Amino acid sequence: MAKNSYKSTNIAIKSTKKTLLPINIDGREINISDKHNHAFIKDDGLAKELSARYGAGKEGELGKDVVVSPVNLVTETHHNYFFGQLPEMPWKKKKENEDEKTERTE
Repeated sequence: MAKNSYKSTNIAIKSTKKTLLPINIDGREINISDKHNHAFIKDDGLAKELSARYGAGKEGELGKDVVVSPVNLVTETHHNYFFGQLPEMPWKKKKENEDEKTERTE
């Protein structure tokens, strides 16, 4: 069974039906596509700046097109696969031993 951990990040959700151009904040572009209507933002400072400039329900400088919210994503740290860790099966050991015996007798 996999063990879960949580990764804190921010999500920017498009709050209008119109198509948004890539948002440029201090040289960093955030592209919110029409297909998914959201983008994940790892940088907290960038998320706060995006909310201040484009935030819906706030005094945004440029427009009210985006809602920024903190979220916790569930990530799996590793899987407990057992491939290659099983002991050798008895029928395989027997075949190898028989092959060795036939080679010695020849």
